[in-house]
Amino acid sequence: MTQQRDMQQLWASEKYRVMYVHQNSYNTIRHFMAQPDGTLQQLQQLLDNALKQQPSRGSAINTFDHIWGYFKKYATPKEKEHAQQLRNHFQNADELWSFLAKLAVHYEVPYLKNSTLLLPYL
Repeated sequence: MTQQRDMQQLWASEKYRVMYVHQNSYNTIRHFMAQPDGTLQQLQQLLDNALKQQPSRGSAINTFDHIWGYFKKYATPKEKEHAQQLRNHFQNADELWSFLAKLAVHYEVPYLKNSTLLLPYL
């Protein structure tokens, strides 16, 4: 059971980084995680392969939208406006992740605070 828990924790921490760099890999790993017989080593290999990909503008916006979903009900009007501006005038993924990391801290979302995508911005 420990390996399964370790796999779940690893996937939870990496899922948004994988989503950002490669949506197809994200879907593959999500399917892999639903199988009962996968190993931690296999998961690590899938993650390593996925993270070699180059992200696109579309994948950044998609990932931003997914993470923004944690905040849209609680965000202030100013935060909502800023999120919309970042999304509509996307230039730099660092701006997206920095904004979301600040919200993760402000709104105390441990799941996101443990995300390897946001960790560098905390």
